[in-house]
Amino acid sequence: MVSKYIVYGLYDSKNGELRYIGKSCSGAHRPKEHKYTYRRENTRKAKWLKQIKGDYYWRVLAECLSEEDLISAEIYAIAYYRFLGYRLTNLTDGGDGSSGLLKSIKVKEKISRSTGGLSESDLEEAFKLHDQGDSTRAIGKILNRAPNVVWYTLKRYGRIRILADSRQNIKPPPPRWKIDAADIEEICNLRRSGVSPREISKMFNLHQTRIYQLTKGITEKKPKFSCEQFRNAYEFYKSGCSMSEVSKISSISVECLTSNFKRMGWAIRSPGDSIKMKNVKKRDNLN
Repeated sequence: MVSKYIVYGLYDSKNGELRYIGKSCSGAHRPKEHKYTYRRENTRKAKWLKQIKGDYYWRVLAECLSEEDLISAEIYAIAYYRFLGYRLTNLTDGGDGSSGLLKSIKVKEKISRSTGGLSESDLEEAFKLHDQGDSTRAIGKILNRAPNVVWYTLKRYGRIRILADSRQNIKPPPPRWKIDAADIEEICNLRRSGVSPREISKMFNLHQTRIYQLTKGITEKKPKFSCEQFRNAYEFYKSGCSMSEVSKISSISVECLTSNFKRMGWAIRSPGDSIKMKNVKKRDNLN
């Protein structure tokens, strides 16, 4: 049975070359895990695994009793196999942390910009922009710093709470559900006059569902037209005007005109007759 604490090596399946040494506190789980995690990594080990398309096998190089022994065993194994001339893809000398990892000056500058602290002049500028209401993202772009660095710096100096308080004041009060009889009467009158439930909910700071509950069964007032208005509209229609033209003149919808004309038994032209009437009108105008 394989121990819980092991130092393992990853070997190329094609030529059997040892290319990586690692440690595991979970037995065989960690060596097998590389087959699924290398695609989203950008290390030397991941690049090698991408080249061979994850075709590797692993072996136990050492078994340990504790985690402390495991760290020293990994350091010894990496140093030993490097001394023998193996082309290991390990970035460090082993153990916890990044001991032995050599970073270039450009990488160090990039890390210091993204995760480093702000200088005094930058802090004053950040406080000034923050008081003006700028977001941490906007401040980060101006100071060439990551937004999370700006946020944590402002939080460390107790400035982030100012923004939270100002936002709290801007937020509208939570919607209420309890209203008196006068409000209910006014809501019903507004709904009858044609105001939408959404607009009423904004006016009274109520949920739209509550407005629907209060105004259930109440419909908007539909305009009523007299028989005289329909007779006048029909006279225009008989004179040769189209239904849309009559609708514009009388301010009555086409559907309403059509239904009332039919209800009263008045003849309605077919679409073909309307086209003929238009052609007759054009001829009369030319003559």
